[in-house]
Order: sequence, then structure tokens, then C-alpha cells
Amino acid sequence: MDDGVLVDAVRAFADLVEAPDVVAAWTRPSVLEGYSVGGIAGHVLSLVQRLSDVVGSPAPDGLPLIPYVEWYGSALTGGAPVARLIDLGEDLSRPGPTAVAAALRAAAATFSGSAAHMRMPVALVSMPGRAVPLRDFLRTRVVEVVVHADGIMTSVGRDAHELWFDRRAWDVALGVLVEVAAHADPLDAVRALARPARRVDQSEQQFALLAEISGLLEQDGVDHWLGGGWAVDFHVQRMTRSHSDVDLVVRLRERDQLIAVLTGARFTPMPSDTPDAVQTFDRDGVDLEVTFVVETSDGTVITPGFEDWPWLPGACSAHAVEFRGLRIRAVSAEALLDTKLGWVRHVGEDPRPHDLADIETLRHHLGSSPRT
Repeated sequence: MDDGVLVDAVRAFADLVEAPDVVAAWTRPSVLEGYSVGGIAGHVLSLVQRLSDVVGSPAPDGLPLIPYVEWYGSALTGGAPVARLIDLGEDLSRPGPTAVAAALRAAAATFSGSAAHMRMPVALVSMPGRAVPLRDFLRTRVVEVVVHADGIMTSVGRDAHELWFDRRAWDVALGVLVEVAAHADPLDAVRALARPARRVDQSEQQFALLAEISGLLEQDGVDHWLGGGWAVDFHVQRMTRSHSDVDLVVRLRERDQLIAVLTGARFTPMPSDTPDAVQTFDRDGVDLEVTFVVETSDGTVITPGFEDWPWLPGACSAHAVEFRGLRIRAVSAEALLDTKLGWVRHVGEDPRPHDLADIETLRHHLGSSPRT
């Protein structure tokens, strides 16, 4: 691959950034968890701007080269987006679409023609002490541009088949993804390409996990309530967006019983800095996040460590909701909205794009908001 493929792809991406429907949706939540539409463009800008540093600062001599599929495969399957990358993308998007498009074109112009030595090593930030050939590194950047252009198109409701990348960019992106998939598991790669009907997306895996775990907890007498984005979906009776995990709320006094049930079902507890407040479990790449609650002497329900942020009265009641044939108790819609609205005040961070989407959905569902 010559560097012109990437340069042309970046210029096409810059044109997309200035499309009227993208401009209009710039600050809205995107289909990519954690990012706004503009944040996706800012993320791509951060990747492109780093290329000049990569080309201008070769890796130290003697740094061992590894097959790029080992590094990029782990990057593609690493789960939810890293918070620092989301923040950087959102920060770079703040000047607006015109400024981001101009910065993309300027970066592409600087890079064009500068990569004369495609075999020179590129040091990997995520794998210190390792490097990949520049040619392969550039191929992965083409994938990022193409994939994130698709994310923007989907976020604004446009058919991604309208994307105006030339055939070379599509060939590079497809080639990289096939090589990465084949390196991880050749059989899975063949099945994914030859029998797409067999593929199960994360939402279906999460829903199946929720049904399984809820049933096991019911059998063992562990009270639990559905929280997070899935609870929003159950209340409004439709899938509103994709979710990075499944959220449950459980009484702290039932934690040991909960852990016994989950480990018996092959879930692995993940390290937690606040085990009395939140504990994440993983099984086959699907995350289950459990928030623990306690009831104080006056009947107030709190999460340990967040005593100044009590749950709304009735947040965890006996009322059950049903969606797609699964009936489960869920955190009340009022409490879900209250939690989303309290994020800035109690966590000290701006609402995340998916929080803003949930707030809009819940307000429409309730017709009005609780305390703000």
C-alpha cells in the first residue's frame, strides 16, 4: 500500500465531516459508545495528527518487530473505548466541523509523500518495547478512517453505502480485518464471512446473559434490579441504543451469595477499587456491572461511598417490567433519570453522550423530570 491511499481516505473523511447532516448532528450522541458525532471526527483527527510524529520519529534501533495482527487484533477486541481517547476526541471536536475538516486536510497534506521508507519500524504505545512496520501501521489507519466514517454515517441516519472512498481504501480495510480475524481464529473468520446469519451481536449476547442471570438469582433468592441503559430499554419497550454492559443493582448484604451464583455460572470478578460500591464481572467478553446498595436506619437507600447521592424513594421496588418476553424488576424510570441528571454534580464530569441520549429518552417517556 502506498501512502496515497490513506491521504485520499482522510480527505474524503474531511468532506464527510462538513456534510450538512453531520454538521447539524455534531454534538449529538453517536452509535459509538461514549462519543458524540463530532467526537468520532475528533478521534480520527487525533489518529491522523499522530502520523507526522510517527514518521518524523523512527523507533529506536533494535526494537523488535511483531506481526501487526497481534497488536491491532488486541486493539480491535479491547472492549469499550478507553476514556482518555474519548476525552481527546471530544476535546478536538469542540472547535466545530469546519475547523476539524481543515485540520484533517492540513495533516493529510503534511503527511503526503513523507513516508518514503515503508519498512521503517513504528514504536507501539500500547505495547512498549515492540514495533510494527510503517506500511502495516498505515494500513490500520485506513481501517480506522473507514470504520469511523461508517459510524458517523450511521449516527446521522444515512446509508453508509454512500461513502465516497475509492476502491483502494475498501480493499485495504477489508484485507486488514480479514487478516486480524484469521489470526485470532481462522474458523470463526470463515464462519463470519460465509455464514453471517450465525453471528450474534453484543446486544443479543447481553440479553441472553440477562435472562440467564436473572433466572439464577431468582432461584437463589437474591433480589436484583436491572439498571443502566438496558433498564431504559425495558421501560420504553424498545432498543434505544447499543450498550457496553449489563447493569444490575443488588443489596450489599447479598454480595457473597451473588458472587457464588455468578462464579458458578463461569463469570470472573474483575478488580475493583470500590468493591462495596461497584463490581464488574466478565464472561466471554460480555460485562456485567453490579452496583451495591444499603438501606440506612431512616430507610434511605444509598450506594456505599456515595452517601451524599441517595437513590430516589421507590427506586428499587417490587414492580417488574417486561420486554421481549423477559420480566424483571428494574430501577424506576424516575430514579434512572435522576441518576443521569446528577452525574455532573456528584461525579464532577460532563454527561457522557450515552447519558444525554438516555436523559432525552427518559424525559420523553415520563413526560416530565424529577428533581434536577
